[in-house]
Amino acid sequence: MKKAALLIGVSQYPANHFPSLPAAVNDARALGNVLRHPEMGGFPASHVTLLENPGRVEMELAIEQLFSERNKDDLALLYFSGHGIKDETGALYLATGETLRHPNGELARATAIAASSVRDNMTRSRARRQIIILDSCYSGAFPAGLAIKDDGNVDLEGQLIPAASTPSGAEGQAILTASTSTRYAFGEDDQDLSLYTRFLIRGIETGEADGHDNGFVTVGDLHEYACRKVQEEQPAMQPGIYLGGRGGAIRVAGVPIGDPKERYAKKVEKALDDRGEIAIAARPMLDDWRQKLGLDMADYEAIETGILVIHRQAFQDKCRQYTDTLREILKAGKTLESERAHLDDRSRQLGLMEEDAREIRTRIEQEVAAERERREKNQLLYTGSYREAIRLEGASLSDMTRVGLVRFQKELVLSDDEVADIQAKVRREEKKPSKFKKWDIVSLLGIPTALLGFIGGVLALISVVPDWHWWKPDTPAPTSTPVTSRAAAEHSKPAEPPSVAPIAKPTPVIPPKPAKLRVTAEPLDATVTLDGRSIHSPHTVKAGEYTVRISKPGHQPFEQRVTLSAGEERTLQIALTPKPARLIVRSNVSGDIVTINGDRVGPTGPEPHKRPAGQYTVRVEKEGYEPFETEILLARDEQKTLFANLVSKVPVAGQILQDRLKDGTLGPRMVVIPAGEFQMGSPKDEKGRRPNEGPQHRVRIAKAFALGVTEVTFAEYDRFAKATKRNLPDDEDWGRGQRPVINVSWQDAVAYAQWLSDQTGERYRLPTEAEWEYAARATTTTPFSTGECITTAQANYDGNVDYAGCGAKTGIYREETVPAGSLPANPWGLHEMHGNVWEWTADCWHDNYKGAPTDGRAWGKESGGNCSGRVLRGGSWSNEPGGLRSAYRSWFNPVGAFFLVGFRLARAF
Repeated sequence: MKKAALLIGVSQYPANHFPSLPAAVNDARALGNVLRHPEMGGFPASHVTLLENPGRVEMELAIEQLFSERNKDDLALLYFSGHGIKDETGALYLATGETLRHPNGELARATAIAASSVRDNMTRSRARRQIIILDSCYSGAFPAGLAIKDDGNVDLEGQLIPAASTPSGAEGQAILTASTSTRYAFGEDDQDLSLYTRFLIRGIETGEADGHDNGFVTVGDLHEYACRKVQEEQPAMQPGIYLGGRGGAIRVAGVPIGDPKERYAKKVEKALDDRGEIAIAARPMLDDWRQKLGLDMADYEAIETGILVIHRQAFQDKCRQYTDTLREILKAGKTLESERAHLDDRSRQLGLMEEDAREIRTRIEQEVAAERERREKNQLLYTGSYREAIRLEGASLSDMTRVGLVRFQKELVLSDDEVADIQAKVRREEKKPSKFKKWDIVSLLGIPTALLGFIGGVLALISVVPDWHWWKPDTPAPTSTPVTSRAAAEHSKPAEPPSVAPIAKPTPVIPPKPAKLRVTAEPLDATVTLDGRSIHSPHTVKAGEYTVRISKPGHQPFEQRVTLSAGEERTLQIALTPKPARLIVRSNVSGDIVTINGDRVGPTGPEPHKRPAGQYTVRVEKEGYEPFETEILLARDEQKTLFANLVSKVPVAGQILQDRLKDGTLGPRMVVIPAGEFQMGSPKDEKGRRPNEGPQHRVRIAKAFALGVTEVTFAEYDRFAKATKRNLPDDEDWGRGQRPVINVSWQDAVAYAQWLSDQTGERYRLPTEAEWEYAARATTTTPFSTGECITTAQANYDGNVDYAGCGAKTGIYREETVPAGSLPANPWGLHEMHGNVWEWTADCWHDNYKGAPTDGRAWGKESGGNCSGRVLRGGSWSNEPGGLRSAYRSWFNPVGAFFLVGFRLARAF
């Protein structure tokens, strides 16, 4: 696929005919820079044409060339910034640098480009992807009386989009306009770019227009972004979009990665749940981005850790604030239920999920209950101790007992108010003075026991004080002048006279000769250090051992330990090795091959390829894809990441494909189904026809697709189920392996298709109902792809019943499935399209084909569709032969699984 763009900016107009638009040419230039950028637009520079203030003939010829020189898979983009003009009939024209008005104020049509001319070029063009961007106002050509004949709107869809345009896939036409109304102020005089184009460019450059965060910007994405941003600044402006086919899905640009660390940080931010943790479902997306960005694993971990710390702390702060509120309520003696409505408001204000708030409430209530129970127990313990003290000593407690009670209070964490209440209560309970009436043995032992306990506590304190030696039996009594250390004891001895040594004659010292070190480095401007100090050659040093280091940015440093003797002269000649450049090559597919200057270096991936600085030709290839090739300049010690976007080739009809999964095994066999047209449904005179099979209608399958050669087998589905920890479906004791999988719901089939897509990097899905019938018929128009009749040698069904007396009654009724692929294929190589098991399709159920799509897409809720029933096709082993007809339809609940139902997959290109 090639991409071509024509960018037209008209700022200057003939004097007194139209006001100048200074930003128009700037708009075209700026958009051209974005489209040519390899990481954004990706348009080859040779295919981007810029016209500034062109005349009518030049402009019309350039538009014709844009659309006429294209192939079917090409993208043609036409951008116009300037005056858009309606004549008195409402027809739209694009002003050129020569556009005039007649003396009466009407447009001189021969000097402008009619929108109908642009539409005709689009219609004739072979390009299936066509984009028109008009940054224009539709005024300025009319006298006052004519300009207000209508509401200011322009029928752009009718005037520009070809009427017969109904392509499928990401193909079609798209028209983006700065405003749908004549009430559009083109731009402020002090702005370099017009408002609309400014946001188109910003959306692509920053990646903000990538609303789905999938690494590219579609026409629809770009419109949504620009529309939102424009209306934030100019609410009266209403940017418009008009689509033919699936023009909104056309990819306009890629999203530049920019700083890979910042990009990954943004992805991590989006992957967080409400608790500040990475959502489990978001981890695969982050893993994909790790593969794309090519950073070191330590970088990814550091980015995630830094972000998680912040968001976890934020979540903890929210929880703490909510907890404080709960404690205040309970402290006031109120129940949480009494303030439930206000607590719900508080949790929403803090941004807490209901389950988090509920968990906090439960925890706090439990904590408060436990705290209340603990405090009540401690109060009882203190009450018992105080009562016993009163009983033993009377109202006047000894100092030792009071100290013991204070210590006990602290251990029990009781407040002074609590203790005062307890003591007052105990004293009130004492009816008589605290004197012992009976001196029984327990009472007599009580006081000594208490005293011994207190003394034991005192001794425990004494034992941990290191300077209290008096209680040790072997320690002599301290003297009046204690010696605090051995040094002090030494100083306390009598001084002795010092001994005098004889004076010796000094011996002359001869200094050793210095060593000399010469270092010759290449490059000459390399830095040389000796033990970390910069030196110049030659350098004189003392004899000894040194570390010589030579370094220069962009080179591998040299380091050596040298030992220099006295008087030695040493020369080191060192040539530093330049550090290689590092090139990381990534792509959008797996299993590709990279070649650099013709040398195969393996697949794309995060590992860098080290090369000397210079210019390189990098090529990325994979079978079934258009090769990617580019030139890249690498500087010394530079690391660059190159992303290759491989575009799939459309295979030849009938070609068998088998994609490889991540573990190296192969996926299901698929056969390429060609594009084409067919009559969907059954004619009114077909035997066994039911009302839901009509009315017959023409359907165009505009793009080739692949369909499973057979129904999905147990072997293929079981691999998916085990990998995703799903329950294995029941095989009804008929066997697994190559038998078609049964007892799977529509939702199971969709999940398998998504898993297979993730495993292979391709787009697997259920076929639409139209695609299924198109493939089942395989160009035939008879009831069966086998003709007017079918037999049990060709399909698995109840052979005890005939169809239209054609001989379908063979007496063979297998009453179970047969292995996939064991019966003959239809003309397009598809096995068991008739019978064996019913097959899920993507469509919602409709009672008939009134209002059905004619482009082969899946039919959803529109036109009264019932999505609680999904369409089944093909019949099963239990059906009579009439239920196997190509047009026969049925349905089943998408969440239900049944032993007659399986599926086969489609794959998009």
